[in-house]
Amino acid sequence: MSPAATAGFTLVELIAVIIILGILSVVAISRFIDRGSVTPSAAQAQVISAARQAQQLAMNQGGGVLLATDNSSKQVTITPVIGSPITTSLPSDISITAANISYDALGDAHDGSGPLSGPLTLNITNGITRRVCIEPTGYAHDC
Repeated sequence: MSPAATAGFTLVELIAVIIILGILSVVAISRFIDRGSVTPSAAQAQVISAARQAQQLAMNQGGGVLLATDNSSKQVTITPVIGSPITTSLPSDISITAANISYDALGDAHDGSGPLSGPLTLNITNGITRRVCIEPTGYAHDC
């Protein structure tokens, strides 16, 4: 066969490529639909970040920083000793365990009755439940 006769694509190859592109586009488009809603795992990351920020502020400011979660207002609020409160709003369809945690100058976590005796667990729910654990040392992580 001459090189001109073998150049190009067959009809089967073109159809296969079109089918593959169609499948990939359906998968990619589904990732971008409904991007306005936040999943519980994203809200979990927000709460972990806020808890770690509160701990850092407490160690920098000599303690007394409060982290409050409020399910009715869907907010996580950091109240530092110096400066204005920092509020993170969660989506209205997310439910979170209400808690008040204060951090001392060493970054250790306390609840209303004193130092935490074990991990404090915050549940974040929207059909799926994610948990945030705050250790007595103040370390916040998913659990």
